[in-house]
Amino acid sequence: MPAFDLSPADLERYRPDVAEPADFDAFWKRTLGEAAGAGDVLVSADPVDNGLRLTETWDVTFRGFAGDPVRGWFSRPAGVGEPLPAVVEFAGYGRGRGLPHERLTWVNAGYAHLLMDNRGQGDQYGCGGDTPDPHAGAPGGP
Repeated sequence: MPAFDLSPADLERYRPDVAEPADFDAFWKRTLGEAAGAGDVLVSADPVDNGLRLTETWDVTFRGFAGDPVRGWFSRPAGVGEPLPAVVEFAGYGRGRGLPHERLTWVNAGYAHLLMDNRGQGDQYGCGGDTPDPHAGAPGGP
C-alpha cells in the first residue's frame, strides 16, 4: 500500500507553489521553432523481425530536443488491417524501451502501442534504452 503524507481529499486540492523561470516562455518558443525547422518529426519507421507470430513491430525514430533522435517501438496485433485505438507510453525514468517483446500487454489487448524512450535513461531495469542524451545537461543513465 502506498504511503502518502496527505489524505486523498488533501492531495486532490494540493497546488504547490512552483516558480516559473523567467525565460520559460522564450525557451519553449525557441525550442519549438528549432524543431519545426528541423524537417519531418518522424525520421523513420522500419519493420523489425521480432520473432513473434502475433505481433508486428517497427523501430521508430522521432526528432526530439535540438533535432536529436528519440527511439521507440511501434507494435500492433499481426494481420489486423483496420485502424486500431492506440496507446502512447513513455517509459518511466530508469527504464528504456527495452526489446520489442518486453511490453506486449497493450498489443495483446488489441491496441496499437507506441513505447517511447526517455533520453538518457534505461539503466536501472529491463533491457535498457536506446536514446542517449548528447547534451548531458542533467543526471541520467547511460
